[in-house]
Formats: sequence, C-alpha cells, structure tokens
Amino acid sequence: MDVSTTVPDRDAFVRAALDRGFSRIAFGPVTPSGRVRLLEAWLAAGNHASMSWMERHVDLRLDPRRMVPEARTLVSLWMDYPSGPQAEEPEFSGAGPTGRVARYALGEDYHRVVRQKLRDLVRWSGDALARACVDTAPVLERAAAEQAGLGWIGKNGCLIVPGRGSYGFLAEVFTSLEYSPDAGPHPDRCGTCTRCHVACPTGAFVAPGQIDSRRCIAYWTIEHRGAIPEAVRPWLGDWVFGCDVCQEVCPWNRFAPGASEPRLQPRPGAARVDLEELLVLDEIGFERRYGDTAVRRTRRQGLARNAAIALGNVGDARSLPALERARDTDAEEVVREACDWAIGRIHERLGSEQPR
Repeated sequence: MDVSTTVPDRDAFVRAALDRGFSRIAFGPVTPSGRVRLLEAWLAAGNHASMSWMERHVDLRLDPRRMVPEARTLVSLWMDYPSGPQAEEPEFSGAGPTGRVARYALGEDYHRVVRQKLRDLVRWSGDALARACVDTAPVLERAAAEQAGLGWIGKNGCLIVPGRGSYGFLAEVFTSLEYSPDAGPHPDRCGTCTRCHVACPTGAFVAPGQIDSRRCIAYWTIEHRGAIPEAVRPWLGDWVFGCDVCQEVCPWNRFAPGASEPRLQPRPGAARVDLEELLVLDEIGFERRYGDTAVRRTRRQGLARNAAIALGNVGDARSLPALERARDTDAEEVVREACDWAIGRIHERLGSEQPR
C-alpha cells in the first residue's frame, strides 16, 4: 500500500478507517477527560481488585498529553464484535454440560485484528509521530471516546454508541495531524433505565458506570490468578470466560449489527463449550484451540479451574468421573482443588434430592 505523501484531510481519514473495518470514528482533543478524577477514587476504593497494572502510569491515564506530547488529535475508533442472543450463535454439539464464553472472545483475538488495521491506517496517514493503541496502553479509552462524541459511558460501564450498542472494540490513534474535533462530549442517554444493575447476578455496580471488580464475573474468570474464593464460585454460574449479562439486557443493544470483520466472527463451538472437554485440555491442546483468541489470557489452568467450578454449579452427576480424573491427575493445584469443590457440590445436590 502506498503511503500518503500529503496530509490527508478529515474526510479522507474517515473513509480510510471505514475501509479498514471500523464502523464509527470520532475526533477529539488530546486533553484530560472530565472523568479522570473518578479513576483516582475508583482505585482508592480498591475496585480494581488484584489488577495492580491499573495503578501503574496513572499520570498517563489522567493526562494523555504526557504519553504522546506531539499529538494534536486523539482519534477514537469503533469496531463491532458479535452480538445477539447466544442461542443464535454456534453451539457445541456434544451432549455434556456446556459453559458460556463472552461474545468478544468468540473469534480471533481482537488485539491482533484491530492492531493490524490501526497500523495500516497510521501508515496510510503518513504520520511518523502517530501512536496507535488498542486496550493495552495506559489510555482511558471510554472516557476519550465519550469526550470525542463517539458515544457515552452507560450505567453498565460500557461505551454505548448510537445505532451500534455496546458490543464493540475501542481503539485510538494519537496523531500529530490536527483535525477539527467532533461535537463532544456525547450526552448520556441511559435515562432512568437500570436494567443492567438489576440483572447483574453479583450486584457488581457500585454506582452508574462503575464496577467493583471484586464482584464481577469477568474479573474472576479472566483476570484473577489462583483459587477463586468459595463464596464467589456460585456467582460464576456456567460462565468460563467473561460475562455479557449487563449488555444482554441493555435496550441499546437491539441496534447492535454484529461483527462484519470475518476474523471476528464466532467460530463453530466457541459460544457454548464442553466443560468436560476443557478439563482435559493440556497446554498443547489449549494453545491449539485458544492460542489466537482472547481466551488465551486466562491460561490453561485458569480455564480448567473455571470449567470445574461451572460443572459444580451445573450440578450434573454425569460429570463426576471427569471431575474425579482431573482432581487426581491435573498438574495444577488450583485445578485439582476446584474439581474437589465441584465434586462436593454435586454430591450435596444429589443428597438434597434424595426422597425423605
């Protein structure tokens, strides 16, 4: 692809982003968002749980000008990912108990997909000083997108984009090219709706748009390392990676169009996974199945731990042999202990169902 020799105008930049699969683009200032102080209070309250990385580079998160001093415009971009009821997505065809995976992880790892498209967009722009970010940089992505007018941060903590909903990936380009900003920040359009707060199975919302990670299923199934506290395990239900409940009930998601990028489309069997099959995955099998997806973040032992807990919550006695084998043979203590807990939970349920 030829690199531009002249500075592209604003409309050309938008067309180039759309051509690369982004569905919404907004131009904003490289200045602190009005929400930055909420981050400090959120961290002070310990709502980030064990995610200590969120405490690092707070100064950069609070003021993006410190990260890219040359930047004159912060471009926020949106790419849709799979939406709609999971019953309409490809499901596992086996007969055993199944678990759920969050929609954003049903295709190829978005970091890879979006990053490649961002780099291509930056090359096209000809800006040698630009920096492209997707999720891993110390950027308050949702706050920046809200300030640029892309959407608003909903009561469920997700960015909600008119006509798209909240099923989408955010990305940013810090560019030294100066573009006129869109009319931001975007107004809040959640109104009096509290469906996400009512539906949350763990009561994780401490305020509109703010989540206590210590009560979030996504945190426990993805970010937490080691054993999950026994009091938390029933919260997980049959989720083994992430949680979509607060998005599933959001009225704005009736407009969500779903992923158009082929690499983000759900893979067969990705939405509902055979829990017993996850228990027996070794490192090679895990890497083969999930190595190029976002599920890789939880690691083999984390996914097996989650599968064991889900089996305990489902409570199907047919899973006892698989749990017993994993309890006796898995190399990781965290998996063996989760299997032992699940076995006990199933036996408790069986005992309570005995006729009196």
